[in-house]
Amino acid sequence: MLNSVVAISFNRESWALFRLSYLWYTMTGALVTISVGLIVTLITSEDIEKLDPMVVAPFIRKYLKTSKKNITQEELQQIKVLLLFFIKLHFIS
Repeated sequence: MLNSVVAISFNRESWALFRLSYLWYTMTGALVTISVGLIVTLITSEDIEKLDPMVVAPFIRKYLKTSKKNITQEELQQIKVLLLFFIKLHFIS
C-alpha cells in the first residue's frame, strides 16, 4: 500500500499573462504604458493655455490651442545656440 501512486490532476490553467509569447512583451508593455499615461493625464491635467509650446514635439504644436507666445530675438538666439551645441556634440561622439 505504501508504493501505490496517487494521481492528482490539476486542471487549473495559468493566467493569460503567463501564456503570453515573448514576442508580444514589447507590444503589451507599450499599450499598458500608453494607457496608464493617458489615464493619469486625464486625471491630473491642467489648463492647456499655460503650456509652453516649445516643450512639445514640433508636429504636435499645430494641434495645440495655446495663446501665441512672442519669442524674443534673444530667446531665439539661445535656442539656436543650444541646437548647434547638441548637433556638434552628437557628431563628435
